[in-house]
Amino acid sequence: MRQIAQKSDGVFLWVTLTLKMIIDSLDGREPLKSIMAQVDSLPEELETLFGRVLESIPKVQRTSAYSYFAYALGLATIQAENWLEFWPFLDDYIESPNFAKGLPLEWIKPEKRPRRIGIAADRIQSRTRGLLEIAPGDMDDRIGSLVVFAHRSIPEFLQDALETEKIRRQIRDFDFIRAHINVLLAYAKSTQLSDIDFRHSLILREYQIVPLISFIRGMKETTASKYFYELNLLDEATTRQHSSRRSVSRSLVSSPTPDSPWVSFPSWRSPTPACVACSMGFNDYVVWKAATYPKTLQTSVGIGLFEAILDTVRLHRANASRRESVRGLKSLLREMMKLDIDLSQLPNRGGAVTDRLSYWAFILQLMCLDRESGRHWTHLETMLENGAPNPSWRRSGEMVNLHLGDEVYSYHWDVVERDWDPKLLPASKLDRGDTITLKDWVDEYEPENGGKILMLLGGTTTDDETTTAKAEDEKTGYLDRRLQTFFAAAWNRLSQLLGSRALPWILVGLFSALLLREGVGSWAR
Repeated sequence: MRQIAQKSDGVFLWVTLTLKMIIDSLDGREPLKSIMAQVDSLPEELETLFGRVLESIPKVQRTSAYSYFAYALGLATIQAENWLEFWPFLDDYIESPNFAKGLPLEWIKPEKRPRRIGIAADRIQSRTRGLLEIAPGDMDDRIGSLVVFAHRSIPEFLQDALETEKIRRQIRDFDFIRAHINVLLAYAKSTQLSDIDFRHSLILREYQIVPLISFIRGMKETTASKYFYELNLLDEATTRQHSSRRSVSRSLVSSPTPDSPWVSFPSWRSPTPACVACSMGFNDYVVWKAATYPKTLQTSVGIGLFEAILDTVRLHRANASRRESVRGLKSLLREMMKLDIDLSQLPNRGGAVTDRLSYWAFILQLMCLDRESGRHWTHLETMLENGAPNPSWRRSGEMVNLHLGDEVYSYHWDVVERDWDPKLLPASKLDRGDTITLKDWVDEYEPENGGKILMLLGGTTTDDETTTAKAEDEKTGYLDRRLQTFFAAAWNRLSQLLGSRALPWILVGLFSALLLREGVGSWAR
């Protein structure tokens, strides 16, 4: 150990690499004399030692080892977490780059998953000569473990090494982006439907897809487009995952909301590549997908896309980011409207309670259920500006019927009073027989109005007397109502004080405090 410390000259990485080589030799039952000779022959320069480590990898393993390094560096570049359970599929990709496309669904049995992960961990440690390590996770069977670099300076050395002609020839066919998409695709396909629930670690999460989409978005358009086909395959697999999760979870959260027969669902926004692209303003891929596979817009994928579009501006609170998102949203919607997408169609919701909802109805329902839905008026205005149909509502008896084109849908929506966003038209605009368009609502929307509001919800009917009272209340004006409320509260407070038995004692206390103040002032002078 003294010899190693002297040769390292205080460089920790040199010690790390040397100790790993000694451990490998001990595992191979090398004699101690041979190991000491190896230590004596080690170069003192770190770059030379690093090259020696790479050269020690057997030739039959170099292609896979160098691919391991390229994959780990790629994940570090896009700032994605390097989960160990992805790595068994990386070996499959190295053997056959198109392997994930032909995989059947549920192709790995749950009992085989830990064994595959264990084999991948052993291969990583042996083929990379300890440059990559396994950081244990919190779960059993190594699920949740991460693959990390043994030292923070290793990525820099590896980056330079992979640029050399000798190593580039070994991995000239390795494409990190395509490899990662195929790894995620195989991972999503491997999950059995029975495995899926709210907490299961096998579900692909948003933080695992966002870095990939963000990196592709930053590429040139011609370069990014070559990955669209693989992204669409990943879309299909992740949509299947989250559709299955919704079918399991629907029974857990199907209680009606207060004052409404509507069902409270979990979020339909799934972290699929298309939905993430919508949220990030990556219009090129979304428009390509809609044009190439227009039938997907008639499924839950279409609902997911429109929900992601609606969320785009809402997720950006900063003014600069919000303006950028609005520009991207307008561009995206303008292109989607060119595809003649019928927003009044009834998408196939896969047996969900909301099968009867059209896209427009879904958008309005989302607005009503979201306490921050006031921002959605920006989205509706944008959609109308870009050629979206302008649905209308007619006051008929005690109900409000939804008109889309020449059709009147069978479900009716009532006018219900609420005290939180969004603020809609005054009740006077909802007189019997009047017709209201969506554009009317957008034009009349006033975000600064903090008074009582009207909202479209499915619920109890509103009678004519209540409607008339609401209309008169709206006509008084917001400022008048605030002043009336202030003076009424002040008068009630004063009346309570005058009628209180404690009033004489309060007056005595105030008078005593005044006398005491005057006495203290005189004494001080």
